[in-house]
Amino acid sequence: MLNWINKNTVLLLLLTTGFGYAQKHHMSYERMKAIKLTYIAEKCEMTTEEEKIYWTIFDQSEDEIFKACRKPMYALRKNAFKEQDKLNEKDVSRFIKEYDSLEQLMLHKKQDRNKELLKKLPAKKVLQIFVAEDRFNRHALQIMNRTTKKENENLP
Repeated sequence: MLNWINKNTVLLLLLTTGFGYAQKHHMSYERMKAIKLTYIAEKCEMTTEEEKIYWTIFDQSEDEIFKACRKPMYALRKNAFKEQDKLNEKDVSRFIKEYDSLEQLMLHKKQDRNKELLKKLPAKKVLQIFVAEDRFNRHALQIMNRTTKKENENLP
């Protein structure tokens, strides 16, 4: 029991300092991925074999999604938002189509990941992983929102 409390305390400390650091210094993708994967693994109480399967599948899938979807989506958004007032209807339509296509690709990659997890892990364990991932994402958003709100309060 004490070991579990120590792990969660360290993880919580890592998450809160990590997200605070991310807001000011843009945390690297690798660091954020490691925090996310560790958080999920801790919350799901997996056996050694289940954890090995989870890490292999999730690690590979996160990399694929980042390279094929998130990185291009970020670049698209950055360019479109910066040039928003200068874009004509044709450019805006192209942006929306490209962005939608990247979101569809991300969804397909997540579906492939889920199928792979279901092949190798019990369905209840996969559900626990989903719940933990959702909680992690919500927690991350809350921290980012709080940090952004504090930063905005300090603006003149």
